[in-house]
Amino acid sequence: MNSPESLIARILKWAFALFIAAIVLRWTVCIIMEIWWVLVLLAAIGIGIYVAFRVWKSRHGGQW
Repeated sequence: MNSPESLIARILKWAFALFIAAIVLRWTVCIIMEIWWVLVLLAAIGIGIYVAFRVWKSRHGGQW
C-alpha cells in the first residue's frame, strides 16, 4: 500500500497540473477572443475562394 506522503504528493502534482491547464486554457480563450474576427475573415475568404473555384470549374466543363 502507498504511504500517505506519496498520496499527498500525487494529489499535489495533479492539483498543480490542473492549475497550469486552467491558466493555459484561460490564456487561449483570451487570445481567441481578441482575434476571433481574423479567424472568421480567413474562413470567409477560404470559403469564397473554394466556391469561386467550383463555379469556375463547372463553367469550364468540369464536374461537380
